[in-house]
Amino acid sequence: MGTPGGLVLHIGAHIDYDILLSGAEVSDLALVFETYWKSPSSVSGAAFDESVSDNDLAAVRALVAEELEKGTQILATVLAEEGAWEHRVGSISIPLNEDTFSVVADTPEISKDAQPTQVIESLRTVVDSAQRDMVVVTPFFVPNENDVEWYQRMVDRGVRVRILTNSLASNQGTISNSGLNKQRFDVVKAGVELHELRTDAADKARWETPPQVARYLGLHAKFYAIDRERVFLGSVNLDPRSKFVNTEMGVLIENTQLAEVTADAITRLMTPDNAWRVEIGTDGRLQWRSDTEIVRRQPARGTVNASPTRFTVCCRFGTTYDPFGRGLGDVRGPHLRPAVRLEEGDESEVDQRRQKVEQQTEAWRPACGQRR
Repeated sequence: MGTPGGLVLHIGAHIDYDILLSGAEVSDLALVFETYWKSPSSVSGAAFDESVSDNDLAAVRALVAEELEKGTQILATVLAEEGAWEHRVGSISIPLNEDTFSVVADTPEISKDAQPTQVIESLRTVVDSAQRDMVVVTPFFVPNENDVEWYQRMVDRGVRVRILTNSLASNQGTISNSGLNKQRFDVVKAGVELHELRTDAADKARWETPPQVARYLGLHAKFYAIDRERVFLGSVNLDPRSKFVNTEMGVLIENTQLAEVTADAITRLMTPDNAWRVEIGTDGRLQWRSDTEIVRRQPARGTVNASPTRFTVCCRFGTTYDPFGRGLGDVRGPHLRPAVRLEEGDESEVDQRRQKVEQQTEAWRPACGQRR
């Protein structure tokens, strides 16, 4: 298992972990590939030849050439530092017994009567076996009411449940974050220790590949350490798309050493200098706690393009962005706020306009509070 494996995508560095398997277990994974490859749902790319024109091919080739040219210099720099990789990447080799490894995959044949739910059902069975501790990392976390009740039952029987997911700031899929908004209070009330990744995490540099420096840090890893005895790794998120729409796969490995390593890797990212701890304050409202502050609105990346002479406030359907860096409020209904754009002018005029927009933002806040 290689750990960590940071992936820099344009402006964000993604936290990921990889596992490399060898031996008899590989045949089980190969069978999953073959099942999809031979499935009637898989269509040869040649079937689309007639729909692709020469102009289409030329456009794609031009795009590939352009991206290759832009990436060549970066790749050369990365390869030049290959000798330093061993200082940035940790790895361990663990022998596995044949009966401690199992593969599960969703069916590729999706229909009204055959939904791709095999992986999530297997994961639920594994998690139900937890007796003491469950540590989870999932980029997208969108629980429903049944999930919350499930977490509550786990906590009630003495299982410590810790979940690390993306914050609004680190999440590239803001829609999924709006789904968490609906249940975040109830999840925390149920006793789940919920942590949301900070974009300025203290460990951010560990996940970057020089010379690239990411503007923010995000999660892509998906795995579950149960009782520090077994690990479930795979492609599945804890959201409705993974549960009921996507075809997913995963592996369950019963190995104490691997479970310890993965659990420690996640909990390291849960420290207050790396993630926000979501809590219920003394006033009964949610709060986000770090090592330096407590905020009452979920942390978000700024959406203001600011300069002495110009700034832009961006607002989207269903959410209202605070243009002064104090986070995003949960809007209870579908509201569409017009974008406010201040064009160039003298600095005093911009300051006056800035104050006006701030006053407008304060007026919007009653619609942006927590659900409780």
